[in-house]
Amino acid sequence: MVRPIFSAAGDDAARHDRRRGMAVRRAPRRQPSMSLLKWALILAIVSIIAGVFGFGGVSTAAADVAKVFFFIFVVLTAIVFIAGIALYKKVT
Repeated sequence: MVRPIFSAAGDDAARHDRRRGMAVRRAPRRQPSMSLLKWALILAIVSIIAGVFGFGGVSTAAADVAKVFFFIFVVLTAIVFIAGIALYKKVT
């Protein structure tokens, strides 16, 4: 008999499987995360919308923070990329 790994039908099916003595494992739930790139995009959109409605100060501030987040993201990505190449050369 095949044992299901994940229950696709929901809680009722999972309870039913437990009553029959079958092991049901569920996938771990990931916490939603907000990366620097997502924040940069959100702030860029806020900046554009604020600029359209005439809020120049808010638009400038949001654009500046979006730029900072974007460049931090680029620098961290470059560091990880270079470290990956260096470690790959050491392993092979």
